Amino acid sequence: MVPKKKEFAADEFPIFDDAVIHKRDEFRQMSIWLAKEHKYARFNLKTRNKNAAIEKAKLHYHELKAQELAGKTYFSKTAKFGVELYLAQRLKDVEAGYIVKGRLGTIKTHLEHFLDFIGRDTKLKELRAADCEIGIEPFVCSNQIVKVCKQLCLSFSQLFLNREFSVIL
Repeated sequence: MVPKKKEFAADEFPIFDDAVIHKRDEFRQMSIWLAKEHKYARFNLKTRNKNAAIEKAKLHYHELKAQELAGKTYFSKTAKFGVELYLAQRLKDVEAGYIVKGRLGTIKTHLEHFLDFIGRDTKLKELRAADCEIGIEPFVCSNQIVKVCKQLCLSFSQLFLNREFSVIL
């Protein structure tokens, strides 16, 4: 692999092909270019010693490469991006005849409610099952029916998403 950075400052030095150890203030830090994600992963090595920094950087490097070989990403996708990927896959299912077009519309509706509930910029790695829990209070008067109906719709969306959305995670 060709290193992204070719020239190094006096307090920087490369480690392996795509990682660099540099000094920030008094402490050493490591940056590694993740080609698949087109971003740098940065780690504070929490040491001033050059040799200790090299050893810690090697550990981080091997850990990241092992995760990369396992197919995992370092940076998480947003919920909106995950929903777009899922809908693209389900559109292929419609074209192949596995599901009908009306079912795809229902899936889109459920996912829109899901995104409204958890937030479109929520990272999928940070999402837990408890984040999707909602409490449904019994309504006292008729003007609260709309609120309870929305909560019921979200509950059904949550049940649906537990089954359908696990493909992305």
